[in-house]
Amino acid sequence: MKCCVTLSLCLGFSLPMAAQVAMHYQKMVQGKDGYQSRFVLKNTSGQPLKNDWTIYFSQLPQAVQNVGTTAVKIWPVNANFFAMAPTEAWTDLQPGDSLVFDASFGFKMYKTSQQPEGWFFVGSDGKPAAVPCTYAPFADSEYQRGVEYKWQRFSGVTDKALSPTDVLPAVKQARMLSGTCMLDKGFRMEADEAVAQEGRLLKEKLEKEARLSYNDKGVRIVLSVDNQLKGMETAGTITYNGLPSPADEYYELTVGKKAITIKGRTPHAVWDGAMTLLALLRNPVNRASLACMEIKDQPDFAFRSMMLDVGRNFTPQKELKKLVDVLTEYKLDYLHLHLVDDEGWRLEIPGIPELTEVGSRRGYTTDERDCLYPGYDGNFDPKATTVGNGFISRAEYIELIKYAQARHVQIIPEIECPGHSRAAVKSMEARYHKYKDTDPQKAMEYLLTDFADSSDYEAGSAQGYRNNVMNIALPSTQHFLRHVLKEVVAMHREAGVPLPVIHLGGDEVAPGSWKKSPACHAKMRELGFTTTEELSSWFYSNLIKMMDDSLGVKFAGWQEMFSNHPHLNTAYNRSRAFGVNCWNAVAEWNAADLLFNLANQGVPMIVSNVSNTYCDLAYSANPDEPGLIWGGYVDEATPFNLLPYDPYRSQHDNVAGTAAYSWKTTPEGAVSLTAEGRRNIVGVQGQLWAETIRGPQWMEYQLFPKALGVLERGWNAHPSWEAVQGEEAGKAYADALNLWYAKIDKMELPALASRVNIHVTAPGLRYAGGAVEAAMPMTQGKIHYTVDGSEPTAASPVYNGPVKMSEGTFKARFITNGGQQSAVSAWVVK
Repeated sequence: MKCCVTLSLCLGFSLPMAAQVAMHYQKMVQGKDGYQSRFVLKNTSGQPLKNDWTIYFSQLPQAVQNVGTTAVKIWPVNANFFAMAPTEAWTDLQPGDSLVFDASFGFKMYKTSQQPEGWFFVGSDGKPAAVPCTYAPFADSEYQRGVEYKWQRFSGVTDKALSPTDVLPAVKQARMLSGTCMLDKGFRMEADEAVAQEGRLLKEKLEKEARLSYNDKGVRIVLSVDNQLKGMETAGTITYNGLPSPADEYYELTVGKKAITIKGRTPHAVWDGAMTLLALLRNPVNRASLACMEIKDQPDFAFRSMMLDVGRNFTPQKELKKLVDVLTEYKLDYLHLHLVDDEGWRLEIPGIPELTEVGSRRGYTTDERDCLYPGYDGNFDPKATTVGNGFISRAEYIELIKYAQARHVQIIPEIECPGHSRAAVKSMEARYHKYKDTDPQKAMEYLLTDFADSSDYEAGSAQGYRNNVMNIALPSTQHFLRHVLKEVVAMHREAGVPLPVIHLGGDEVAPGSWKKSPACHAKMRELGFTTTEELSSWFYSNLIKMMDDSLGVKFAGWQEMFSNHPHLNTAYNRSRAFGVNCWNAVAEWNAADLLFNLANQGVPMIVSNVSNTYCDLAYSANPDEPGLIWGGYVDEATPFNLLPYDPYRSQHDNVAGTAAYSWKTTPEGAVSLTAEGRRNIVGVQGQLWAETIRGPQWMEYQLFPKALGVLERGWNAHPSWEAVQGEEAGKAYADALNLWYAKIDKMELPALASRVNIHVTAPGLRYAGGAVEAAMPMTQGKIHYTVDGSEPTAASPVYNGPVKMSEGTFKARFITNGGQQSAVSAWVVK
């Protein structure tokens, strides 16, 4: 429902020439096996457009099924990077004339953000120029997808009053005391030496976020460490494999009339208590005065993490610090940085400058010797300030580690291998070509490619790449990884922050990898192996042992490391595993038992369900909500639905986002957790992959408020409906959901709106009895609507009840009291 707009994708680039053409794009028909697009190519120059040009664009990986003209061909240059060029049947396109043609692609395009982007033109001179492109709006009927199911969900949510102790994450125990604490005259800080830093940072937050004044006559806020505090016995309190005990974060917060005291077993616990105080002050019930109370609290998991992909599309260090500063208030304690992927290498590594000189830049290139091909953002200038370009310098990374540690957040670096490594592979090929004639030894030193390998890497590749896997048999590959991991550890040591783990990735290696590599076959013969799976397990085992012996760090990885490598599942490797992220728990795919199976085998597991914790999935089926949809939809309630110890009951909606999924009762015959398996559920992590991220505001939009549900469930792993089944579970969940929406609607979104780009959910709609009905789970704003097909604004009528209609298009959006707007929902009445 966006009007046609012209996109300019030439940020920071001084164009060598004006593009000779303009493009108009329209998504036509979505079919079962693909969709049809219409392209309007217009000659905007004063000269005939001859057959000496190529137009490039980016979009998600998909097959080109058919082009409806013999004059033009379209093909994938590299996974998500496409080209369009004239064929021998081309005839000159005269000035002002347009060529209109259709093409079909094997994919589902339900999102405006999935349309081709980053158009640029290369003529006979070989110089790129941006192509302006306008986009036709999606049909109104597409904005109706999923809205009736949203109405069913939202109409069941009722407004719930907040109590003075309601915070996010919720506390374990709270007891009201008599009286109130008046903070209108300010506060003063008293902190033990052990928590002096925590006191300083809390002071800054109280002044900036709570807008309290600091003065000598204000309420005393006293912070202290008491390591004699015993903590609480909770169902989730465990210690596994070197992780701290959740009891180490036990704290007590007492609000008195004249003083507020926070004491904890450790400085981390004191910080948790300080963040609870900040959360209490976000509660509107406590706005005028803070009720006196006593809180005793600790988490169920010591590992509460978010993963941010800065490899595919880049997020600068400044924005990462901002993210740490916000998420620490919700008791995040790990930030997993996905630093490398096929589309970019984002961390400076001393001794291998090509990783960032080549691998951190994307642009127009014919050989990838100086930069990578354009990717998801479509940028063609490797010097431009875009999400395609950039890296974190060594100094910036060390500063980030220190900044996060001060706020009790540990950085987990991920160096993905051997798959998802195209940026590294191509960077080392560029290094090889740079030195092969002058210094052959240097050229081969870190090479990741067996040039004689004829394996089919594209078949089975999740993202359609042909060359994104390291050759695991080459000594230079082992040398490369030793050097990189050693430098990463050195950065953490220089920061003065111990590094407990390096994440190795390990996911989505194409099934055909290495099968026709002479180097791999030679290594297999040497080791007596008959399968590449054995070779892959050998590769990981060597890497794990090197990390243990030489670097003193454990490893983490995605589920495929163990689910696809039975030979890797040894007692030693399990003992060196910090945690394994299990992402596939989708009940519709019969995968809900994978988490339990691996945990029961002794593998420490981090709950990372795609259907609950993948924040890059779109909020809804609304075309204007950006994000991926392959694993379903994730909105502000979906992470809250997660049951870390029951994946069978964590998925409430089907993957299509159109109907409820049976979740109230555990399926008969489902795999159960053993006692050991239960100990092996070590934490919860949310994920934000960056294929659809186009800048920091897009990142924030996808995280807030989704990330809050992830952190709520990391702190409180056993919500009220976990212990009951059937309709009793439904009632307990409904009551908890009412409170959840009250918290994010009345407390969190109003506070976050001035700091980050928040998401506001769009109304649910249905048509019944000749009228359109709308529903929202939030009360801090109004639904505005139109009946003539125009876009609703703050000046449009306010919805107060069913709107009678016999034909036409009803459109609605929610506008908060602070002015933030949702996307538009529509219902076409026929």
